[in-house]
Amino acid sequence: MKYNKYRKLGKNGAEVAPIGIGAMSFTNFYGPCNDEQANEVLTADLDLN
Repeated sequence: MKYNKYRKLGKNGAEVAPIGIGAMSFTNFYGPCNDEQANEVLTADLDLN
């Protein structure tokens, strides 16, 4: 899915997309995650877009 609407972030006006891929799980917040697993998720996301 392509999403081309961006929003300003904070006072400096950096533009960001309002949709993310849920990368918080890469930080081990929800449990262990290694680099290989994180790369698989990112690669799958790139393949879908």
